[in-house]
Amino acid sequence: GNSQQVLHDLENYSTDVAVLAGLYERPELVAREYARHSIILFAHVDHPLAQREQIDIAALHNQALLLRERGSTTRAAMEKALAAASVKPQLNLEIGSREAIREAVARGLGIGAVSEAEFIPDARFRPIRIAGDPASTTTYVYCMKERSDSLLVRSFWDAID
Repeated sequence: GNSQQVLHDLENYSTDVAVLAGLYERPELVAREYARHSIILFAHVDHPLAQREQIDIAALHNQALLLRERGSTTRAAMEKALAAASVKPQLNLEIGSREAIREAVARGLGIGAVSEAEFIPDARFRPIRIAGDPASTTTYVYCMKERSDSLLVRSFWDAID
């Protein structure tokens, strides 16, 4: 589910531990940084940028860029990096899932952006790094503060340390 659904599940004790991109500072939660991943692009193999392994972020100016919905940590990180570089892509579509972005890229509607850890190789796509890795996401592990000392949660913490 999306971050809000996963947090809801934690708060309602449907989930003991959650892994989410982005930091949610709430007094009832314990959060531990787990990993940081660069955001990469991916394009259909026929897209002109797909012939390059790496591009400067400026190459995205006026390109059709497909991004997740507002509230997505990947989108927020990309928008921040684009703004810092004064790059204005064409944002034609706002898409609600990674799977839908993959299908839109497969149909040639634009370039997708995804956390490097979430990219799934596919013969239809070519991954493209952004020089200098200007955008990244951080993954955190969460649990309810009152459950942080339970055997299950402590075992999970030990396993990821």
